[in-house]
Amino acid sequence: SSVTFYDGNEIRRSYADGLMNANGKITFHVPSKASNPVPLVPFLIEERESYARNVASRSAKDLNVEVMQMLDTPEFGNDFVSVSASDRLPRLKIAEWNAERGTNWHVLPDFIPIADIIILNEMDWGMARSGNDHTIRSMANSLRMNYAYGVEFLELTNGNAAEINATVGMKNSAGYHGNAVLSRWRISDVSIVRLHPLYDLLYHERKEGMARGERRLGGRMALFATTHIGSDTILLISVHSHSGSKGHLFKKDAKLVCDEIQRRNATNVLLGGDTGPPFINPLVSDCGFYPLEKTNKKNGRRFQPTWRVDCPNGEAPRARFQRGDWLLARGAGFSSLGGTEDANTSLSVVYPYIMKEKKYECVSDHAMIAMETDFVPGIQ
Repeated sequence: SSVTFYDGNEIRRSYADGLMNANGKITFHVPSKASNPVPLVPFLIEERESYARNVASRSAKDLNVEVMQMLDTPEFGNDFVSVSASDRLPRLKIAEWNAERGTNWHVLPDFIPIADIIILNEMDWGMARSGNDHTIRSMANSLRMNYAYGVEFLELTNGNAAEINATVGMKNSAGYHGNAVLSRWRISDVSIVRLHPLYDLLYHERKEGMARGERRLGGRMALFATTHIGSDTILLISVHSHSGSKGHLFKKDAKLVCDEIQRRNATNVLLGGDTGPPFINPLVSDCGFYPLEKTNKKNGRRFQPTWRVDCPNGEAPRARFQRGDWLLARGAGFSSLGGTEDANTSLSVVYPYIMKEKKYECVSDHAMIAMETDFVPGIQ
């Protein structure tokens, strides 16, 4: 058995390989719901290795049930709350980025120098491939912003095949990978909504494609957090949805997100993330978000692509395929988006990079997207 302690109190006991009872039967411990909130802490290396071995051949669903209580525990920090931040209204500068592991989070200010709210996907905590850093906490401290973080996956390997080869002899200190939001203002009421599960597909080792070598527990999800701007609030949502699933499942996932918005009775909402039209179109048609063209840049009749970004032969970055990242807004606070004129809203797509030996090197396979728009305070 493995035990994790917090302030001297046992908060999780996991028998990942099972225990033999007096009758010779292997039994497992599934954590009961804690009576008091507990913090998000990493699983021990021994636990993660045990889940990967799975000597008792437990189902992927059973393993997920055992870990999900911890994975559904978000983390947030309000180390940089200041009264002066509220003076920046009524203009809001919002950025969204799938940072692909979060290794190069530090480049964001180079391309989007000022952002009041940042919505992020694929941020590592304790992964060898990203230096075993808590990437969102490091980013928050550097930018002096408050943050919320939710675990999407508990990684049981060092990542995909290329990442495994690049980290031979290294171990993940936490093995977390997830979504996050950053805000200049205080954050509260943080929660996670899981999208439809794909237990077997995620747990069993991927044999081909970009994800070859990956094994995971957890699942795609949306992170919810409320930020407080003076007496106003905005519900922030960072979502990373499935790809390649059936359309009716995307619509059900969109309903899960919309139901949580309604449960919170939220008026002003900003949603961003790596997703696609089958997920976001129902949010516009059924959940009150403004039309996509109000918050996402178009080139002519086509939305400017954000995925898959690469730098072929050291050339400047470009997106090869399609729009893979979106920002959505709803609520009276963003009422300027509902007008016929878009003069007060600025939309952009940025392809980030670093330079090495006079050549471009891409830092993520996704572009950054940004929006600057009016926010009308006093309307809830």
